[in-house]
Amino acid sequence: MTYKSTLLFFIALGSIAIALLSRRYDGIDITPLKEFAISCEPCKQQLADTASFQKGIWCTTPPLPTQQALFVLKHRTIDDEYRKWVLLVYLKLYAKQMELYRIGFEVRESPFILTRFSGKEQLNLAFCRVIEDDFLNRNFGPELLLASHATNYVDENPRFLNDSLIYEQMRLIDSLQTQSSHSLTLQTDRRSITSDL
Repeated sequence: MTYKSTLLFFIALGSIAIALLSRRYDGIDITPLKEFAISCEPCKQQLADTASFQKGIWCTTPPLPTQQALFVLKHRTIDDEYRKWVLLVYLKLYAKQMELYRIGFEVRESPFILTRFSGKEQLNLAFCRVIEDDFLNRNFGPELLLASHATNYVDENPRFLNDSLIYEQMRLIDSLQTQSSHSLTLQTDRRSITSDL
C-alpha cells in the first residue's frame, strides 16, 4: 500500500469509529436523567458557600450531572422524554436566576470548542440539541446560550406544559418575571417622584 492509500484507510477507519461512538440508542433507560432533573437544585453550592456568593461568584451554570445522567445525555435518542428532563433543569436554573438576580445569564463557562467534553458542558450541549434547529447551533451552540431559551422552547411547544413539573416551573418563572417588571416600574416611579422634588 502506498502512503496515500494508507492515510485514506485510517481516515475512513477513524470516521467509522467516530460514527459508531456518537450513535444514539433508543433502549437506554432515562431514569438517571429524570432523577437528576427532578432532584437538581441550581445554585445550591454557591448559596451554601456565602463567602463565595459575597465575592461575586454568580449562579450562571447548571449543576453538574451524575455520571449515569451524563451517559444518558451522551447516548440516548433525543425524544420528548429526553427533551422534557433537559428542559426542566434549565427552567429550574432560569427560575433561580430570576429569583436571585432578576435576569438570566449565559450558561456556558467558555466556548464549546474548548470545554466540549466536561460534565456541565455535556448538559449544555444536550440543551442546544434540544432547543436548536440547525446543525451548527445544535453542535456548537448559539452565539448566546441563556437558560431562558427553555421558556421560549416550551412556549413554542406547549405539549410540554402537560407535564406538571414543567408547568410548575413555567408558572414560577411567570410570577418572578411579573414581580421583576413590577419592581422595575416602582423604581422608575420613585426616581421620577424624587427628581420632581
